[in-house]
Amino acid sequence: MQPRRWHWVGLTLLAVAVAVVAPWAPLGPVAVWVDPRPGQSDKPSPSIDPLADPPLVFDPRDKAVVSLRLSRVSAERLTHEILFDCDVILDNTTGKDLIVQSNFSSALDGLNLVVTRPDGTVLAQQGHTDHLSPVALGQTFPLKQGRTEETLLFPVRDVPAGVRTLKVRLVGTLPGSEYRRILSTDTLEVTVE
Repeated sequence: MQPRRWHWVGLTLLAVAVAVVAPWAPLGPVAVWVDPRPGQSDKPSPSIDPLADPPLVFDPRDKAVVSLRLSRVSAERLTHEILFDCDVILDNTTGKDLIVQSNFSSALDGLNLVVTRPDGTVLAQQGHTDHLSPVALGQTFPLKQGRTEETLLFPVRDVPAGVRTLKVRLVGTLPGSEYRRILSTDTLEVTVE
């Protein structure tokens, strides 16, 4: 029983060290990986473990990114929900077209709307496809290089009736594509009409 207890103590100390050091860690690769096979270079690879997923951390030095911007949002109270009408601009500067997978209807189906009070308290988070039925399984949609503009509608039920001023932002991913980073917009304030 003694080794098992030390195992848990070691894991606890590791978790505390990560919690204390991680917030101040510089952006960049999450870790380095050295190939342990004989005859391989003993220099660390500038990427994370090749068996793990790529990092989801934004490196400001990386120019090949996909940026997401919420250019306009309106909110209209309907009988049982608020309909958020969002104009979205996606800028693909990766240098290549990306192929995004979805069971629905667009390359932007992996986006979620986050609705908060003006103080930042989250009231709702809803996916773009939460109110839709799948069109076909495993469809692919090209996300061309350059700028893509779309209007996305989010009918959201979880907002209290008396709230008139809200803040919203979009977050999400490009499912199935080579681009693994999380996308996020700035937060915009909106008045419910």
